[in-house]
Amino acid sequence: MGPDPIVHVPVWVDEFAPIDYQTQWMGYVQIAVAGGAMLGYLVAGIVARFGGSVYLTWRFNFFLQAVLFLPLLLGFILTKKKLIDVPIDHFEFGEFASRSLFVCMTFALCALYFVVTGIQYWVMQYCMVIFHVSRIAVVLFFTVVSSTAPTLGVWFGGWSCDKLGGYKGGSQLISLKLSLCFALISAIMAIASSMVTDIETFVGALWICLFAGGSLMPICVGVLMTTVPAYMRSFSSAFSMLIYNLFGYFLAPFLSGVVMDRFGSPASLEGSTQALVYGWRLVTWWSLFGVGFYTIGFFTAEYKSKYRRPRVDSHRQPYHPESLVTPDFGSYDLARQATAREGEPPETPESGTSTSSQPEVPTRDEISYEVARQRIGTAGI
Repeated sequence: MGPDPIVHVPVWVDEFAPIDYQTQWMGYVQIAVAGGAMLGYLVAGIVARFGGSVYLTWRFNFFLQAVLFLPLLLGFILTKKKLIDVPIDHFEFGEFASRSLFVCMTFALCALYFVVTGIQYWVMQYCMVIFHVSRIAVVLFFTVVSSTAPTLGVWFGGWSCDKLGGYKGGSQLISLKLSLCFALISAIMAIASSMVTDIETFVGALWICLFAGGSLMPICVGVLMTTVPAYMRSFSSAFSMLIYNLFGYFLAPFLSGVVMDRFGSPASLEGSTQALVYGWRLVTWWSLFGVGFYTIGFFTAEYKSKYRRPRVDSHRQPYHPESLVTPDFGSYDLARQATAREGEPPETPESGTSTSSQPEVPTRDEISYEVARQRIGTAGI
């Protein structure tokens, strides 16, 4: 029930958010997801600690979630169909997969989620074994780091992108360059956290890593929405979510666990330490894949903006006659002759001269009709 609305939230924000604040709205969505998860853990913990009555049991959490979904469901029901229905002629998966910028942004975010999931999964055991820190100390510092760094980063990334023009149109290259800078900072700090020997430097590097990673999230999610036409956005969002779960959230603990089993043994302290070191390095150095995908995406977008015609999807959209504007005349002489003809009385042909031998000069209305007809006919090119 939960993942279905989450899939369509970026599509909704991209369609209805104010033009000057679209990236910040994307950031607010990411903050809401993290804040909702933290609030859910808090409520579940309180119920588990102080529950025990007939009504305040583990079932209360599910009832509460169902009740909170009712306003969302009511809002979708009351939304006008013309605001959410998009006509679809046909769908081609090959056309969808051929959009290189979409593929690059999807796997770049996938690498980011891989790193974040691996950090969340192993940070407590890594700090306890490598830095000899107590469990409660790790819980306290990581709670502060994980709640402040991504939240501030998401807000800062959305704000800075909007100040530079947003992620649409001619500002897309600027937003991609900004996200590439954030990705580099995040990767450098992630790798640094696997090499430091004191807990203070480790915490600082981890905070900057999560801050920079949070900063690029709203930019990349916004760019991801612009890489596909309107009729493909819902499916593209769902497909991206599938990739994130398979190659991000699931792959991170699985692959790092395989590496730990290969290079160390939990039976001894030395083997456990070596296993954690190799597993943590795999998680943090995986961020280089994200930098690579961001780099490829940036140069791909730059190449297309300079040397290739933009992809036209106007033939997918419904035709509205009222959207036509009066076209400019292609020939000044033709327009002048038409104007002169409309303002003069009809000429009487001289004796012995056939009217059919004189060339026909089209009127202004005929020129406008012909230009409009040619534009409509070439809209799908």
